Amino acid sequence: MDKLVARTTVTNAAPGVWPVEALPLSVKEVPLSGIIRIQGPANDLKVVAAIERATGLKLPTSEAYSESGNRRLARVGPNEWLLFTDLLDEQAAVNALSVQFASLFATATLISDSRVVFAVSHTASSDFMAKGCGLDFHPEAFPTGFMRSTRFAGLPAAIAHVAADTYLVYLDVSLAQFAMSWMLDAADEFKDPALH
Repeated sequence: MDKLVARTTVTNAAPGVWPVEALPLSVKEVPLSGIIRIQGPANDLKVVAAIERATGLKLPTSEAYSESGNRRLARVGPNEWLLFTDLLDEQAAVNALSVQFASLFATATLISDSRVVFAVSHTASSDFMAKGCGLDFHPEAFPTGFMRSTRFAGLPAAIAHVAADTYLVYLDVSLAQFAMSWMLDAADEFKDPALH
């Protein structure tokens, strides 16, 4: 593991078609980063403390995430969290969690290779996202710093609101080509006809 390379999954799109870079919308794949699934009882204070020690992050409340530096910790279920980190840091993060979980009913699983991530940004991002699922993307209903599990384009997904007008959509990597096709089609209405 001397040199890890962040792979991209969407590779067969025609140049000029993908990524979508047509203001007021940008849709593109995010290169692979580290993703670790953490599972354990949220009501066990020892598990909570172990997660916080290993990640250096405060355990987030439901649907929220906490972040510091290159790490983001999101609660995605009653007893499940996802830790997002740099690709080069993923194994060290898994090892740190495993050490902390040695005598606890908790586990950390590396799932980076099983996910693809798309970034949706610019002023039309919330309208574009609303085409893909039933969530309310108004900033008061889905504020920055929140992550929700849902369906997007009919596919199981996790969506993080990471900055004003910027969302990350996490999908199973086997669905990447379908998701890209759906996104290209859905983005058509946001393209300026004068530019095409």
